[in-house]
Amino acid sequence: MDRQMERTIKSNPKIKCLIISESFLRGGLENHILKQVVSLKDRLDFVFCFSNYQPHPSLSSYPIYNCNLGPDITIKEFYKSVQAIIDIIHSEKINVIHVHPFYSLFPAVFAGVLTSTPIVYTLHGIASLNFNNAFIGTFLQRYFLSELNLAIVSVSAHYQQTLEDAYLAKKVFYLPNTIKTSNYQHIKPVPNHCWAMVARLDNVRKAEIIEVIRHAHQLGIQQLDIYGHGPAMDELKKIAESEKNCYIRFIGWADNLLDMLSSKPYNGIIGQGQVVLEGGAAGLPVLLASYGRITGLLDETLFDRIKSRNFINVNEPNVDISFISSQMKSLNNNFKKYNLRSKIKAEFDTKIVMPQYYQILSQQQPSYSSSLVELWRKLDIAIKEPQVIINESFFNSPFLEQLIIDEFSGYYNLTNPFLIDSINQYGQTKSLHRQVDHLQQQITRLNEVVQKLPSRRIKKFIRYLTSTTTVLR
Repeated sequence: MDRQMERTIKSNPKIKCLIISESFLRGGLENHILKQVVSLKDRLDFVFCFSNYQPHPSLSSYPIYNCNLGPDITIKEFYKSVQAIIDIIHSEKINVIHVHPFYSLFPAVFAGVLTSTPIVYTLHGIASLNFNNAFIGTFLQRYFLSELNLAIVSVSAHYQQTLEDAYLAKKVFYLPNTIKTSNYQHIKPVPNHCWAMVARLDNVRKAEIIEVIRHAHQLGIQQLDIYGHGPAMDELKKIAESEKNCYIRFIGWADNLLDMLSSKPYNGIIGQGQVVLEGGAAGLPVLLASYGRITGLLDETLFDRIKSRNFINVNEPNVDISFISSQMKSLNNNFKKYNLRSKIKAEFDTKIVMPQYYQILSQQQPSYSSSLVELWRKLDIAIKEPQVIINESFFNSPFLEQLIIDEFSGYYNLTNPFLIDSINQYGQTKSLHRQVDHLQQQITRLNEVVQKLPSRRIKKFIRYLTSTTTVLR
């Protein structure tokens, strides 16, 4: 931390931060939250709101609220969740909201806008952008990220660029994942051909796990200990049994990666993202495996090339398995080449990264949208009437689709490239047809008006609406 930043932090008052996340169970997102709590507890008072929460001792002294923030939420439940967050903001005197993916984004932003509370959104990877394919979720997410001027933190510079180029986001910060390197004593790698792989065993990560299992023999891996848990575990066990390329053990979840690495001698560790940081900080060689591919052992060259991408191999060329095999064969004679401990300490320590997080959280201004406020007003009216629509799925409701289209179809909004693009993306749905019909009705009414009261301005507006309708059709 530089001295100027340290002086700034000490001079600023302690602020109250509401952390909202769909779940707090086990994984990288949870580790990210825990590091923030431990590193910034002297500068931030934390309050938490989760749908699913697995108790953790580091959070036991903080207020923790439960709200329904999941994908299957109804309109009525969504309304209640927003109201609950608003109540938390008022009762806890919250200064800033820090929201994490996935569906928790939607009620958090509504509550933040309605209470004039600044919002910071952290993206943890590409899944943070493409988790919802329905019109309502996609449209609102793009509107939030493009138009509301939220502060967006990306753990990857790659996605920072995506947000700025494709979403026209104006306030995006790149802050990498971090690690408290002083907790990691140096572990001497042992040339025993026994490797540890750490990953969530789900449908997203299983592809690279399968690649490692299938190529274990070529890579010189005689024993593979797989740490992690998830819905793909049974499938992966069957593949491991059928391949028989090496001795494979499925250990289960490791609460403390450092303890796991110290528990038995390992030749090295396999993984991506935070696993690279933790294994590298302990001094172990790291074999990079992500996005369904094995990219190779991390030396300084590969480290510098992918460090700003959260240590995943996106945009990396495919690497022939024979090259990686040659790396693995020479590893035990050259451990020093693959020791990244000093580089990780110099660039990714919590002392360097977390003060920047504090700066972002403490300096944001509220976001405002008259369209969101009006949309909420209409929801508020609907929720108080005994109609069936309040039990519709929030993200698949025809009623809500129509409300959104009606609210965002004015002249000002349709001149916005993002909104035109969003409506075009929704071009094959019945709601777009309703949108086009709505515009056509506006044109008809305006033509009637201009016949009675000639006006160049109205005529110009009619031409604009007509061209827009043609594009949308």
